[in-house]
Amino acid sequence: MSKLNLFKNEEIIWESYQAKKYRLFFFIRDLLILLLSLFVVWKATSSFSASSTLKILGLVGLLGLIFIAAKQIQLILVRYIVTNERVIIRRGLLNVRLTSINLVNILDTKVEQRFYERLINTGTVYLFTANDSQNTDENFIQNVPEIANIDEPFKRHTMIAEIIKKKKTELNYKGHSF
Repeated sequence: MSKLNLFKNEEIIWESYQAKKYRLFFFIRDLLILLLSLFVVWKATSSFSASSTLKILGLVGLLGLIFIAAKQIQLILVRYIVTNERVIIRRGLLNVRLTSINLVNILDTKVEQRFYERLINTGTVYLFTANDSQNTDENFIQNVPEIANIDEPFKRHTMIAEIIKKKKTELNYKGHSF
């Protein structure tokens, strides 16, 4: 992955990718779905000749493995960085999307942990800025910057909230107001 350009005097405090447990959970789920699909295809093609059945099973299996590999690569290509100045979210390899949010612009944070995420101790931290409070769309949460599928989301939420508070306090001492 390419080196990230940091501002002068900017230090990385925390860096992560989407959780290994999260990726493993979806790998196992997708593999089980593929095996179930292969079984259904095998039963459905049992009246065909053996060579035709093998060709169809091979094609379905290959397509399933390509899908699983693509999904795993997609999950690995999301990088989260928290510095003493900003939160950076980098997605992609060929088409790269970079989101950079100054810590002082984050108004609020929220943690969400679905049932299956509780089982593997992963979750999502949402970062609300002034732009997000103006959004009237029903599904505005889909547009809010997020640090998704990370290990120990409540611990990370607390860490980010403390870094934001420290940065705002530091700037208040220097005469900036928010």
